[in-house]
Amino acid sequence: MSGNFGGGREGAQLGQYQSDRLGDRAALQAQMLASGFGQAQQQAQQNFTNQGTLAGLQSGLAGQQYGLSNFQRQSMGADVSALGSLGALRQGQQQALLSADQQAAQTGAYEPYGRLSQYGNTLTGLAGGVSGQQYAEPAQASPFSTALSTALGVGGLYGKIFK
Repeated sequence: MSGNFGGGREGAQLGQYQSDRLGDRAALQAQMLASGFGQAQQQAQQNFTNQGTLAGLQSGLAGQQYGLSNFQRQSMGADVSALGSLGALRQGQQQALLSADQQAAQTGAYEPYGRLSQYGNTLTGLAGGVSGQQYAEPAQASPFSTALSTALGVGGLYGKIFK
């Protein structure tokens, strides 16, 4: 049936048909490639986001592990500090007891001098003379104030231990 309308028109028509078919195929292929490229871009972006999230989670986990190790070191430091404070408290208490014993011994040792000084000043005053300087014992820290400061140290220690 070929050639009914003449060979020239049929050839032109077949050429146009082939050209349209090739154009349609090229457009379809370009559309499919563009779609595939867009999907590949979306997947790459999703992969990048997932890697960032994973890195953040790993960083958070590392931070938590570091925090736990610091907690253990801080706890040990607090224990050492509390034991040091307890030792200082015990030393302060022992020093207060020793100071009280020392004051009692000093008072006992200087008591005769004070009594003689008072007796001599009384006799001088009765005889009409000028009395000498009154004997005064050396001033000492009060055991009460030492014990009070020690008790305040204990309160601070319990405050550190039990927060």
